[in-house]
Amino acid sequence: MCAASIDGEYSAADFRSRRKLQEEDDSVPVEASAHELLLERDDVDGDPLELLALHEADSGSKEEEAEGESPEASGANQMPGPAEEDDARLVEATEVIQHLKFRAEELDEAYPFELRDDDNLVLRDLNDTRRTYLFLLLASCLSKLEKKTDEASVTKAFELLCVHPLRAYLGPRFETHIFGTASNAESARYTGSLWEKLKLLSDDCRLKLIASEQEVNENLSGDNGLDLVAWSPMGDEVSGIVIFFGQCASGKGWRGKQLEPSEQNWANVFSFPAPLVHGTFIPLCYRKVDGSWHHEYQLSQGILFDRLRMMLTLRESPEDAANAAGQITDELVDALLEENLTN
Repeated sequence: MCAASIDGEYSAADFRSRRKLQEEDDSVPVEASAHELLLERDDVDGDPLELLALHEADSGSKEEEAEGESPEASGANQMPGPAEEDDARLVEATEVIQHLKFRAEELDEAYPFELRDDDNLVLRDLNDTRRTYLFLLLASCLSKLEKKTDEASVTKAFELLCVHPLRAYLGPRFETHIFGTASNAESARYTGSLWEKLKLLSDDCRLKLIASEQEVNENLSGDNGLDLVAWSPMGDEVSGIVIFFGQCASGKGWRGKQLEPSEQNWANVFSFPAPLVHGTFIPLCYRKVDGSWHHEYQLSQGILFDRLRMMLTLRESPEDAANAAGQITDELVDALLEENLTN
């Protein structure tokens, strides 16, 4: 709402007023409120913080009636009064502000918002890193986009963007490339059919390709869960080098995709003489206010690059930050804000 507002500002009071209107409007569809998401629901999908209005939801959904009891018979199931509703909105807004403070402190000048007087969010002038953050914020709300064309554009841009924080993190010693379906530019290293791309990847990473072309064509599709690849040359041509496989997951089911780029998933395609390093890239800021993981038990083996990690690596590499921002068009961000937030 801050990014979409005319004056580039959005306050805690604005948020509470919007919540109150939503609660009073029976036509508003009931979904998960930002407060529920902040209480660490397992099905968190989208960032409930800077873009609160993306969740057209109430902040005090009705309790399920106790079995065998009417609402009047159970005091615990009665609707809260006005004072209780105000208190709930205040608690929710306070929790939101704590998250915003954490992000502002961690990212400093790379954060596109300024939190003034502890209750007013202000949009800053956008440079490369701030614009990248704003895009990741939008990408974290993928399921809320109204148009499938928007979703496809965001997914592709996210994959093209992720190679740059990975390159910034691994450094110049690594060869870092896009392998997935977004790799269709003339300058891309991996093009053509999946089999053709796998043969080239086999040569690049000194891996023995043990799957046949027929097996690949019959059992694998798309990019088989591999979006990014990187390897570190050792100055010779023999096997046994450091290799990284990565998956870019901007949708709701990212937890189930964490093992797609793993050695376990690729053991029937390649023979790995050295352990494979793998990771997952998500646009969510998957943190609690103390910086720890939101749900650590939900993380599979591998490296998670959430929004915060991507932004921190890009902040240390201006060239990669500029290249990442170059994957995001002004038209895409403006259209997403206008069509999906202000409606």
